[in-house]
Amino acid sequence: MLNQLLYVKRRREQGMRSALTMIARQEAALEEEEARLVQERLQLWEEWNSGSAAQGVVTQTQFQTIKGELAMCYQRDRVIGDRIEALHAEAGRLKVAKAEQLSLLRKNLLEQEKLLYLLEQSDEHISS
Repeated sequence: MLNQLLYVKRRREQGMRSALTMIARQEAALEEEEARLVQERLQLWEEWNSGSAAQGVVTQTQFQTIKGELAMCYQRDRVIGDRIEALHAEAGRLKVAKAEQLSLLRKNLLEQEKLLYLLEQSDEHISS
């Protein structure tokens, strides 16, 4: 019976380790996505700076064009910022899930150690 319980604990351990691996992959994907968004945002700011650096006299049409481009840059920056915030929220959720899985894994490993000890003790009593 103790052997069966130990088998179940080991299977649960495998599941927990698989869950931790999946969380690690998700964290890596989030980091890559955040890096991509940050890079996109930097390029957007460069566009903003070049658009707002126009000097000299411009016509009303040119002014409206520049104004429209800057408004689009501002809107895209807001969208990217919102996406980065959503990524941070997801990263926080993953951090909590990872901590929970690690806690469960530690508990499971401790229970396995106890079962192994009990199995060794029962083997010693049988052989004595």
